[in-house]
Amino acid sequence: MAEWFADWFGHTYLDLYPHRDDVDARQAVALIAANVPLADARVLDLACGQGRHAIQLGAEGGRTVGVDLSAVLLHKARHGTPPVRNLVRADMRRLPFQSGVFDVVVNLFTSFGYFGDDAEHESVLKTVAGLLVPGGWFVIDFLNADQVRNGLIHSERMDRLHYHFQPMILSY
Repeated sequence: MAEWFADWFGHTYLDLYPHRDDVDARQAVALIAANVPLADARVLDLACGQGRHAIQLGAEGGRTVGVDLSAVLLHKARHGTPPVRNLVRADMRRLPFQSGVFDVVVNLFTSFGYFGDDAEHESVLKTVAGLLVPGGWFVIDFLNADQVRNGLIHSERMDRLHYHFQPMILSY
């Protein structure tokens, strides 16, 4: 049986987070760019989703590769405006890159921490460290798990109505 996150990050995810847009991505990357050298850096956007941050990292001069497990989100990234060109479908636990090839690795919008045990999380962190050149940067956006658990809404329902209109031609 597939792990829950293998299916979750698809169309439902996109429906749930429509407010996560290019403006939001620009703000996050601007914060990174103010602290991390991105111009001409080799950047890995780990768990890149639909590519919002990869686009902005590229706009800051980064030579960016996006990696994600979701075929749905990668398709959206590949066919977006602008499209993200360098994309790889992979599980972050098994990344297909050689050691020491990235200057910067980013992991944004709480896309870390979903595995069954901490040994898997630790393995990913060690892999990321190995992908970085000496002196490279790892930028991670990680949620405050205790705060999330304490404020968790246990159930929520969202109904979306879709209308289909047939054109009508009236003549008198």
